[in-house]
Amino acid sequence: MPRTVRLLVPCALLLGVSCRSSQPAPAPAPAPAAAPRGDERPPEGRGEMPPEFRRRRVPLTPEQRAARRDSLTADRQRLMDEVLKSIVGRENDPAGQVFKNVKLLKNMPAGEFVKQMNDDYGKAIGRSCNFCHDVHHWDSDERHEKTVARMMIAMEDSINDAPAYLPQLKNRRGFWPHIECVTCHRGMNEPNRALLPP
Repeated sequence: MPRTVRLLVPCALLLGVSCRSSQPAPAPAPAPAAAPRGDERPPEGRGEMPPEFRRRRVPLTPEQRAARRDSLTADRQRLMDEVLKSIVGRENDPAGQVFKNVKLLKNMPAGEFVKQMNDDYGKAIGRSCNFCHDVHHWDSDERHEKTVARMMIAMEDSINDAPAYLPQLKNRRGFWPHIECVTCHRGMNEPNRALLPP
């Protein structure tokens, strides 16, 4: 057998070239549809999430991610502008006096409070206001995500304020260490997926 043929046969096999059939390869099976989210919640406690609660996600292209991010940013900006317009003249009053049902950050000026919701929380988790809030009834606690957000803010404050944690870091070069939502979330709602591009 000539030397070139001996080299081409393994290469053809590696590339999947076949001499037996000229029929096209069968189309790959379609990906299964994402499971509906519904209002189901995973069971309480730690550990791996059961398969029935996992949602299959189709990875987005960089262009799709950018378009999604731009759309969410525009939606948050629109809602923030509406709220700021509704409190004109009271932007410097404490948020706890301007808005109903404020449980954390009550003493922050109302205008700053609204901007922090957008700039710090919305961007950090890659969501719009309606993820945690009923945008027609901002004071409603009906959405579970709002309760979780309050718990996360309290967790962040407890870590930042604890003298045994971040202040003990050495060689800070003048930087006061602290964590924020974006420290873990990085633009993703689920921190365990934060290494994926937003």
